[in-house]
Amino acid sequence: GKPADKLTEEDLKVLIDNEDYKENQYIDYKGILAFYDNRLPKEKRQQEAIEFKHDICSFANAEGGYLVVGVSEKGGIPDEIIGIDVPNGNKDKFELDIRDKLKSIQPKMPSIKLHFIELSDKKYIVIIDIQADGFTPYVYDCSDNPFFFFTRTGNGKRRMSYNQVMRMFNQSLVIQKEIASYRKSRIQFYSKANEKPRYCRVYVISDDFVNPSAHKKIYMMYRDNRSLISKPDGFEFIAPIVDGVRFVPYRNINCAAYFFNNGICELNEELSNFYLNEIEEGLFLSGQSLWKEIILKSLLYSFGALLKLGFSKRAFICFDIACIEKTITERRDYYYSKLDRDLILSNVIEVSDIANEDIKKDAIKSLHYELLMALGIKGEEKYQEVEKEIIFF
Repeated sequence: GKPADKLTEEDLKVLIDNEDYKENQYIDYKGILAFYDNRLPKEKRQQEAIEFKHDICSFANAEGGYLVVGVSEKGGIPDEIIGIDVPNGNKDKFELDIRDKLKSIQPKMPSIKLHFIELSDKKYIVIIDIQADGFTPYVYDCSDNPFFFFTRTGNGKRRMSYNQVMRMFNQSLVIQKEIASYRKSRIQFYSKANEKPRYCRVYVISDDFVNPSAHKKIYMMYRDNRSLISKPDGFEFIAPIVDGVRFVPYRNINCAAYFFNNGICELNEELSNFYLNEIEEGLFLSGQSLWKEIILKSLLYSFGALLKLGFSKRAFICFDIACIEKTITERRDYYYSKLDRDLILSNVIEVSDIANEDIKKDAIKSLHYELLMALGIKGEEKYQEVEKEIIFF
């Protein structure tokens, strides 16, 4: 009844000799991480490291789950809380080392979180939370040796069949294709409403949007508990629509924001009202204002809204900018940077855990770089500001 990061040593005692917590598809116990045991021969430790990677892949290729380290088992039933040593109690270094070992997994390191439970003898139980996502199938390629795909079935990992692997490859393409299709439909929608659109549109898309069973009736949840959804800055009230809710602005009728039942948050801001100014040299677009007043605010609001409503912690972020070709974006002495097109689509950035501040900041930083490059900004100081996180929060 508690999240993993809230568990205590006392809570863990309920596991011991309790068949209700027997190893299954979602949980596995390891008394130690044998690849850290210097008493074992080097080859044995290397083999244990490979098995560890296969274990992580098997959970990631199934529905996710928990690898509980520091609890021994007999017949799959936990029988003793023994704990493991975390050198100097440095949990950050321990976690970095675990993550480093998983970097060799393809197509990317699986989405994991580590939870540390300190025991009375200063040892730790480490719960590795492996999350399922849309990048399956995961595999660890053991150099020139034959390699296999594993998934979690019953109380252990199993080799995947050819058909299972092919099905996962096909599914992993769905999210990116669906995001591209959705963006295309929104571009067409706004283009029809305005022959010469000038807008910045920001998307925060939960990976639940491809899973109909995870969709929610946003407006009904809001009616039941109004504290679940707050209005973004600049919006007066929330109105129901057939596929979610629409936020109605105070005055700017060209500003639109939506929270759809499928877990997509979208903000569309008319640029000509706020950021395009006539100057002697032509139209000028302030990228810094665009970032701080529209994109960043929209990202932070949407992350919070998705978490409150219980959507997946994995999401994707991107933006579209419809402007006017040759709009000035940077003035440096006698040099001007200008847009080379009138429609800019950023790359899609994955945020593997919108509840994790570090992961979230890294993704936001990546999207900020996307904006600077999209606007053709050359000033080195702008990129340095992003690197130093000067203008994040």
